[in-house]
Amino acid sequence: MDIRKAELGDSDKISELVYKAFKNYELFNIPSNHSSKISALQEIFKLNTIAYINEKSCYVCFEDGDLIGTFNLINLQNSSVTIFDYLKAGAFVSLFKINMLTTSKILKNIIKADSILNEYKPKYWYLDTLVISPQKQGSGFGSQIITQIKKMIQNKSKQSNLRLITNSNVNAKFYIKNGFSITKKETFTMKENKITTWSFLYQDTII
Repeated sequence: MDIRKAELGDSDKISELVYKAFKNYELFNIPSNHSSKISALQEIFKLNTIAYINEKSCYVCFEDGDLIGTFNLINLQNSSVTIFDYLKAGAFVSLFKINMLTTSKILKNIIKADSILNEYKPKYWYLDTLVISPQKQGSGFGSQIITQIKKMIQNKSKQSNLRLITNSNVNAKFYIKNGFSITKKETFTMKENKITTWSFLYQDTII
C-alpha cells in the first residue's frame, strides 16, 4: 500500500470517497429534504478536502493503483484549518449551491461533536476523516493505515499523542482494537436524534 500527500487533482476522488463512506453516518441523520442533504454533504466534504490539501495535511492511500483510503492528519500544535482556508477553498461560491438551512443543521451537529475536544490543550496530533473505501472495509486496510499513521507521527516527534473522535459504535470498536483508549463519551440530542461522540487517544512515548 502506498500513502502520499494529496494534491488538488485528487480532490474530486477524495470527496466522492468521503461522501460514499459518510452519507449515512449517524452525525448527519438530520430531518431534511433528501436532495438538499446530498448536495450539502457533498459540498461540505469537497470544501473540507480542498482546505486540508492546501494545508498539506490530507493523505491518500493506494493499493495497486486504486484509491482505497484517505485521511487528514494535523499537528494542532503547529497548524490548524481556519475559516480563511475554507474561503480559499471556495466556501463563498458554495453558498449559492446549497440549502443553507440543511447545511446549518449539519454544521451544528459537527460543531457539537467536536466540542468534546475543547477541554484538551491543542498539543496533539489529530486524525480527521479517516475513510476506507466501502469495497475494501473489513479487509485489514484500515488497521494497516492506522499503523502507518502511528509511524508517521513517531518519525516527527518523541511522543505520539494522537486524538480523534467518532460518532459510530462500529468505528469505536475499530479504534479500540487498534490501540486507542476512550478518554470521553458524550451523548447529545439534536431534534430528537440522539448522537454519541467518543473521544479517543493513542500514546506511545519513544525513549
